[in-house]
Amino acid sequence: MIKLFELNAELLEVCSWSGAVSVVPATIVDSETIDVVEVVENHTLYLVCPAEGVPPPSIIWLRDDVPIMMADDLDLEIDAVNAGKVREMSSGRQLEVRSVQVDDDEAVFQCRATNVAGQQSKSFRVRVLGKTAHH
Repeated sequence: MIKLFELNAELLEVCSWSGAVSVVPATIVDSETIDVVEVVENHTLYLVCPAEGVPPPSIIWLRDDVPIMMADDLDLEIDAVNAGKVREMSSGRQLEVRSVQVDDDEAVFQCRATNVAGQQSKSFRVRVLGKTAHH
């Protein structure tokens, strides 16, 4: 009985000493704040998702709660609005939307960071400034 206890204590010490990898939930700086981003019509919009976590979170982008299909998602059908004008950079941490239009791109964009320990989202309200801007 005593030997069994010593063995378990030794095993526990070895496990603790080996430094099991800690897991940190996906977090996004200022996730509770909706950032208002203004961009001039026909210019390029850049949105940055300041996500962190261990393991590093995967990031998806949504426009008005609908996942944005990227041109490099070869197995997915690309919709006409996004074709060739939207792309992810920096492993999904940055979204680029080229030649923004008032009618197409005024929306709430959201980045969603997910890892095994959790998920967090951040929203960006995009306003497009141009001749046809709504007042």
